[in-house]
Amino acid sequence: MPSRVICRAILTVSLVAMAGCGASPSPASPVAPKAPASIDDVVGDWTPVFTTSGSVNGTPAGCSDYSYAIARTGTTSAQLTYDVLCGGYQLKGTASALWQGSTLTWTATGTVAAGMVNCPYVVNGTAAPFDTANALIKIFYDGTVCGVGVGGDVLMKHK
Repeated sequence: MPSRVICRAILTVSLVAMAGCGASPSPASPVAPKAPASIDDVVGDWTPVFTTSGSVNGTPAGCSDYSYAIARTGTTSAQLTYDVLCGGYQLKGTASALWQGSTLTWTATGTVAAGMVNCPYVVNGTAAPFDTANALIKIFYDGTVCGVGVGGDVLMKHK
């Protein structure tokens, strides 16, 4: 009998102690809020890390020799200088760009030499911070070059 009383007493003390442990939760460690994306996150010279897709009229096409430079020209504006070889076409020039929310958008237009004929291109693109800690941006593009549809995306790193 005395062992039963001792067990009940120990159990009662344990339950009271356990109830006190969970009564007031400790505050969580404060987490600094992530800063919103800024146009400064996409400004600079960029080189490709990985091309995740590229196509010409829906057919996979190798793109190479990506070169992008983005220079800030105002609070929400920038100039994109590009030089890209995709689907056998060399696209080179500049485009005005606008920062909206967390994305830089632009439309690049120009003329490329395709054999003996010059033909137009129009390519719409966006650039957005992908991993600011590692200075990575993601560029998406689509449009037409000499009447042929092109599109894809590429992960770029700061040079």
